[in-house]
Amino acid sequence: MTTPPLWPPAWVFPAVWAVLYPCMGVATWHVWRRRDDTAVVGPLALFGGHLLLDYTWLPVVHSAKDATTPAVMDVAVGVPAFAAGWAYGRVSPVAARWYAPYLVWTLFTTAIKIWRAALNARPPLVAAHDRGMA
Repeated sequence: MTTPPLWPPAWVFPAVWAVLYPCMGVATWHVWRRRDDTAVVGPLALFGGHLLLDYTWLPVVHSAKDATTPAVMDVAVGVPAFAAGWAYGRVSPVAARWYAPYLVWTLFTTAIKIWRAALNARPPLVAAHDRGMA
């Protein structure tokens, strides 16, 4: 599979996640400690939903074994991640700052996965020819 020139070595991904999960934890703690305020219910629910989607990423992507699925999954996980980040920022600017590295990483990885999917896409005419349609 062809990868973009900015694709990091494999060891970078777990190393980055070892930093990002604690950052998300600290961000969530800054929101959760205001749990007596009803305004935190929505942000915490968004984060929980996002985290559930995030945990499905690995099994879905590794069972698919193609270049498009990781990009689609990153977008599917990224939308609620950014919604949670925005909601966290409304509750606590400090929480938003702790959550920001995750959002930056999400933007970067989504971009390179879309790039990889584009590099590995078969042109429509080739696909039609392969099926005996051209």
